Amino acid sequence: NEDGLRGAWDSDERLKVLDADGIAGEVVYADGITEMNAPPFGGGFAMPAEKVVPELQWAGCRAHNRWLSEFVARAPERRCGLGCIPIFWEVEKAVEEIQWCRDNGLRGLTFPIAWGKQAPYHHPRYDPIWAACQDLDLSINFHVGHAPHEDYFGPIPATEDSVTLPGAVGIYISEVCWWAIRPLTFMIWGGVFERFPKLKVAFTESTTVWVPEYLMLMDQRYSTTHYS
Repeated sequence: NEDGLRGAWDSDERLKVLDADGIAGEVVYADGITEMNAPPFGGGFAMPAEKVVPELQWAGCRAHNRWLSEFVARAPERRCGLGCIPIFWEVEKAVEEIQWCRDNGLRGLTFPIAWGKQAPYHHPRYDPIWAACQDLDLSINFHVGHAPHEDYFGPIPATEDSVTLPGAVGIYISEVCWWAIRPLTFMIWGGVFERFPKLKVAFTESTTVWVPEYLMLMDQRYSTTHYS
């Protein structure tokens, strides 16, 4: 209902809803998952990854982080806020924003799932970022949702010639978790966790059914091929 929706930004209303649902505490992510939202409100900080405007993404993330810091401060014992960090553009600026998040009451970070044409997560240029997260004890979180939506649903926004593609939602929800866990593959094979053994990484709403089989697959690839 309208009152419940207002809890997305109204602290007092949100606490009422949490109390009614019997929820003692929560992790607060940025809202929304589709590329139709303005940055940074999505698992991939909105916009198709290959079309991101760095200045806009940074402005959106910083505005969100500052709002979130104030929102968390209204009930710090019940809210764990995750700052949005667009790490691809300027590593030094990303490290500064990570420090800001830590200094202003945020207890974790959200990183974008897809990197588009930028350096992927096994690139050593990100080592200062991993180091900052480890040293400040801030978890890195990847939230399911981002995917190449036009592959599933056609042009976004829709055009006059757009058609409803059969099975689009089913195809999307069958594949969407794969996009969310891709960073893990790059980070494991890239040796990130060997260089930063206390680094904490979490994957949200991506299920867990893939974990045993995926780890077995990587163990097998490593033991038989020694590719890394």
